[in-house]
Amino acid sequence: MSDNKAVMRRSPRLEVNVELNGHIKSTVPVKVLDISEHGMRIESPIGMPPAGMCEVNVEAPDGTLVIDARVARCRLKMVKQDDGSITRVFHAGLEFPEEYCGCKEVKALMDQVCKLEDEEQDEITTSPITEGKIVKAM
Repeated sequence: MSDNKAVMRRSPRLEVNVELNGHIKSTVPVKVLDISEHGMRIESPIGMPPAGMCEVNVEAPDGTLVIDARVARCRLKMVKQDDGSITRVFHAGLEFPEEYCGCKEVKALMDQVCKLEDEEQDEITTSPITEGKIVKAM
């Protein structure tokens, strides 16, 4: 992302570096890629029409967060798997309605993501496999 886009955003994005999954309409699995007080970016096996509404159920550590969102954009991505094969996925930018923007549930989810990432980093840096070396979490 260019620096200009980051400056123009209403709120900063929090990149999600841990497994944070959910569902749309309880049947379509999604992975949360980043989140802000105004929306989130998800990865999905299916495309979603821009301007359409969807219900996202995010499986957070403190319980499932159910939130409505508007699809701002959806783009096809080709992702190379570990075995060398190519998989098609969709990255969708979701915008929260005003009543969810900056609400306590969204802020709590962002706090949980930060806590999970801190815990994961602590596990990596104290692992006997690292032999005292600090290893950056991926």
